[in-house]
Amino acid sequence: MSVEENKICFSNNIETLNKWQIFYQWLLPIEQNQNQSQNLINFQQVRIQDFIETGRGLGAIRDMKAFETILSIPVEYILSLLNPKIKEEYEALLDKIEIKDTFIRAIICLLCEKFKDSNSFWKPWFDILPETIDVPIYWHEQDLLLSESFRLIKFIKKRKLSIIATNIEYIIKFSKANPHLLPIEFATIENLSWALTILQSRSFWLDMQDIYSLVPLIDMVNHEMYFGSENSSNGISRYRYSSASKNFTFTILRNYKAGDQVMNCYGQGPTIEYLSLYGWVPNEPNLSDTIQLQLDEDFLQNIDQLADKNDFITKLLSFYRVNVRSKLNITAGRFCWTIICILRILHTNIQEFEIIKSKHQFTDSNLDYEPNDSENQLQEIFPSNDIYKIVNLTEKQVPWVSIENEIKVCSTISRSIIGLMQHYTTTIKEDEELLKNGNLSYSKYLAISFRKQEKFFFMHVAGYFEILRRIFSAQFYGEIKNKEKINDLKRDIEILNSSPFFKENFNHYYKNYVELE
Repeated sequence: MSVEENKICFSNNIETLNKWQIFYQWLLPIEQNQNQSQNLINFQQVRIQDFIETGRGLGAIRDMKAFETILSIPVEYILSLLNPKIKEEYEALLDKIEIKDTFIRAIICLLCEKFKDSNSFWKPWFDILPETIDVPIYWHEQDLLLSESFRLIKFIKKRKLSIIATNIEYIIKFSKANPHLLPIEFATIENLSWALTILQSRSFWLDMQDIYSLVPLIDMVNHEMYFGSENSSNGISRYRYSSASKNFTFTILRNYKAGDQVMNCYGQGPTIEYLSLYGWVPNEPNLSDTIQLQLDEDFLQNIDQLADKNDFITKLLSFYRVNVRSKLNITAGRFCWTIICILRILHTNIQEFEIIKSKHQFTDSNLDYEPNDSENQLQEIFPSNDIYKIVNLTEKQVPWVSIENEIKVCSTISRSIIGLMQHYTTTIKEDEELLKNGNLSYSKYLAISFRKQEKFFFMHVAGYFEILRRIFSAQFYGEIKNKEKINDLKRDIEILNSSPFFKENFNHYYKNYVELE
């Protein structure tokens, strides 16, 4: 196998392959510098190749161990204001017309270099970039409607408006001031959409430098889902820019065998974000997915009546900064205790609110504090995000949150989610059959994949709260002593423990519930 074949391992038409060969030759100076500096990693670590699941990416040429820095890109190759040449050419011009947003600054730099065409240092890299990325902002309306997702449709329409309203005015402003760098005829919505998509799908955000950076080759590393601690969004790899060495490095955090695809984690985002930014839908359950609850209109009217009679409710909801008509979100991997507590509040009565206020000396004026000042006080009033502790709470200990109240909360949530599922015209099984068909365009394939994932998630969350309702009801009605009922509950708990979304929560609940055997 020749050196070139070792670096670029995929079949394609001659024209496309030639572009990739030119791209590889463009990267050769990085490899040649290896003999002069230990900080620069050569091209013997990885090769460009196609993978069945993810498409084109980087594959390991040899066995590699965790914490190896396998790629290092000199600052000269980085398209961002980190690069001295980019900084010298564009920074003062951007500052002059007061364009301060770091993302818009990156868009303008990218468009200006793209306009240079063959005069741009990044021409070989531009030639291998996609002209369009199959993300929903480019879809035909019928493909978007095929998703049957109200959230996705609303999100994309808002996103299209944002591209025009937020960004285009700055592009035109720069173009008028610097027509030699970015002619007005090049400052189009189409070119802006391309630059925006390239940056959102391929750039690296560097906190220390407060800059978006495009890093050729490293930008080809594909995404893998990772759900670690809350303080770590990426347990797969690490990237950083060193001001001392002037290199952008990519370090793996796990072992790879020769032939494995090298992966990165783009962050813990919901499926709607992955689809809109990168143009794909995760195959596995996504612990960052959310559901926006839609409460029954009768229930909302009761809330309005309660709020009219007692300003405390209005103030409390305002403190949480939540609009119960549009902002009640539940996230998969964890339950926001705020949402649970709000629903508990909304299911209590005025007399119980007065007890809360008098017992904890929680006055209307307390609620005018910023959340950071009052959060500890609220946590003393309500149980934490572990809603299962309520099983062992008595009315005496927490008079405003009872088992009966928790049953109402679970019923409200499961009923709301089931209502959200009524508009779907297909089942998950039917979606799977459509995806196996193979006669779909990629946008249609993504729309159906998103629809299937959304339904799958909705079903699990609705089932989760329905099972909790059954468990709480069994305790409330004294059915725990019934051996047959206990067996039913054990089966329910097994279902909870097997959930791909809430396993950790269910395991915790199971431990609290063992004593009922």
